[in-house]
This record gives sequence, C-alpha cells and structure tokens, in this order.
Amino acid sequence: MLQRTFVLRSLPVIGTLALGVALNCGGGGGDGSGQTPSSTPPTATQAQFLQAAGRCATDLYAQAAEATAALDAAVGAYAADPSVANRDAARRAWEVANDLWQQAEVFQFGPAAPATLPGGRGLREGVYAWPLVSRCAVEQTLVAKGYEAPSFTATSLANTRGLAALEYLLFSEDTNNACGASASINTAGTWAALAADPAAFSAAKATYARVVAADVAQRVRTLADAWSPAGGNFGAEVANAGAGSATYRSGQDALNAINNALFYVEVWVRDQKLAIPLALSMTRGCAMPVNGICPNTLESPFANRSQRNVRSNLVGFRKLFRGCDDDAGAGVGFDDLLTGTGAEGAELATLMAAQLDASFAAVDALPEGAMTEASIAAQKPAVTNVFTSVGNLVSLMKSQFLSVLDLEPPVVSEGDND
Repeated sequence: MLQRTFVLRSLPVIGTLALGVALNCGGGGGDGSGQTPSSTPPTATQAQFLQAAGRCATDLYAQAAEATAALDAAVGAYAADPSVANRDAARRAWEVANDLWQQAEVFQFGPAAPATLPGGRGLREGVYAWPLVSRCAVEQTLVAKGYEAPSFTATSLANTRGLAALEYLLFSEDTNNACGASASINTAGTWAALAADPAAFSAAKATYARVVAADVAQRVRTLADAWSPAGGNFGAEVANAGAGSATYRSGQDALNAINNALFYVEVWVRDQKLAIPLALSMTRGCAMPVNGICPNTLESPFANRSQRNVRSNLVGFRKLFRGCDDDAGAGVGFDDLLTGTGAEGAELATLMAAQLDASFAAVDALPEGAMTEASIAAQKPAVTNVFTSVGNLVSLMKSQFLSVLDLEPPVVSEGDND
C-alpha cells in the first residue's frame, strides 16, 4: 500500500490474459513446497479469517524483530572489528532480516500502515522507505559523519536510514560516489580523501551501519510490540473487528484493510519492482532506457536481492491468501472465504491459487542473479514472464476477487481498468 503523496496507476498486463493458458503453464507448485492447493479447500467464517490474519501478522513481526536484533548484534561486532569475516556475517544477518521484512511488506495494515489509515502509525517507513532511497544522501552523511549526531535516527531523512541504507553500507565496495560533480563532497575533496584510505573508509561505513542497524532493530521491536498480546495487542483489534474493536467498526472494515495491504503485489511488485526496471513504465528515474531496460531502478542493487525480494513478497501474499500455518500456505486464508461463498468463489480460489503458483514458478525459473544490473538485459524475457504472471494474479484480484467478497477497491487501484 502506498505511503507516499503520489499514486501509481497500474500498467496494462503484457501477454495473454487467457487465464486457462496461463494457469496450465504454472500450476505445478512453483513455491517449492511440492504441494498444490486443494480444489476444495475448507471454508472459514470472516471471524476465523480475521483471527488467523491477526495471529499471522503478530508471529511474522515477532520473527522480524528477532532477525533485526541478530542483525544489530552482527553489525555491532563488525563495527568493533571491521574484518572481512565480520562483514560477511553482518551481510548474512542482513539477508535473513531483509527476507522476513519483504514478507512483512505485504502486511501493511495496522501499525505499519500510514497514520491516515485505521490503526496506522506509519511504522513501516522508518524500517524500509524504498523506493524513497538515495545513495548520494547516504554518502553525504557518511562523509559528514551525520550519523554521530544524537538526534540522527529521530530527525534525519528516511533515505539515510533503514534497511536500504544498511544494504549500501554493508554490501557496496565502490569507492566512487553517486553524487554530482558539483556536490560538496566532490568539490571539497572530502569523499576522495576518505575513499583513499581503505581502512578508514571501511571503519566509517561500519560505524554508520551500527547506528542504522540499532535503529532498525528498535523500530521493528516497536512494531512487534504493537502486535504482541503482551504489548499493544493489535491482533485483538483485528480479531474483534465489529465486536469491541476500537479500530474497525465491522469485520468488513478489517477485511478491507487487509485486502488493501494485499494489493502491494500490484503497486510495488508488479508496477515498481518489475515494470520499471524492465522499462515498461517510464516513471521514477527511467525516462531514457538503456538497451530496453532501466537497471539503475532495481530494488536491491548492492546485495543483488531484487528477485529474492519479489519471491519473499509472494510468500507474504501467500500467507494471507492461503494461510500462515506453514510454508505451503496451510491454514485459514482468503481462499477459504472465497470457497465459503459458493461455487463461483470456490472456482476463483482455485484459479488464484494456481496463478500464485505460476508466479512462484516464474520467479523460480529465473537464473540466479537474473535481476541484477549486469544480467537483466539478457534475462528480460524471463523477468517479463514474472511480470506477466503477477499481472494475471492482479487481474483476478481486481475483478472477481473484489466482487465475490464485496471488497472495496484499494485507493491506489481506483480508476484502473486492466
């Protein structure tokens, strides 16, 4: 869901929307579980679904809090001794935390959501503000040692903090910077002086990373506490929607909030993470494609996790759609609500589950490193297949799914007709 002042309009899905063809190409358990959804999944009441969704979010944020605490510890060890071994350990901890956070990106209802939405506290942006990122801003902060200010994590711009800034600090080995020639770090020679001393350069990045990692861990802990039964217990707000919840006047209000979050796969996965690097959209720094692509707009350019992020986003979607009880998506999900509406809903549940599997299959078919600056041009047809598969899933969401469950279209999708 958007947390910005702009609204991205959806792009037309490239390729056939003859879903029978699409489903036959990818319904073979592309999630790696070896399981396929049942043609007649169990039904569930709205109350059971809301209880399951609240419990799922609570568990996922608790896992993310544990992972970011481990990341904080690993980066702290790296800052104390910026050796290659400690750096690599910090990188691995970042990957674990990032994979969990990418799942949680699809759970932006409640405290992670913008303050303008029910229960929203805007807690997501302090953890991960993408696509509001700026390598130059991080590099300017690095040279100026802005991270040493006691108020840095409270007052600095979001694009100088969070998991994205931490990715640059841990993974980038480039001694050049992304700022313009007229930027003060270049005209004054301060960047060149820092980069010329490898030990000082590594130590500065590690120290900056320590500040950011501690801030990320604290912010994710705040979010996890907001959901925890021992803390804010927002899961109870979801479960008790319409029956004592101070946030949701009805179960349908809560259902609409979760549905709104589910459309992350349209606005961010399809339209930002896939369409823009593939030059299928000319927005956000992609006015002039190079060789038919825009590699500079990839989400994870330093750790090269862009395709992994897409897959993790699909895992988050699967948790809400098919259930959160295990990696195969067992448990109560939107598919059970669909089935409970009758034959039409049951058929749609099967179609959407198969198209979700097709999306997993398309991602899993990509060679390792396909969505990197070095490889995306050669892999454009395969990555476009991911875009098309996710687009077919979105098309089902925006038509039958909303209709069968009587859901409100998300604000970011109103007026779109694809």
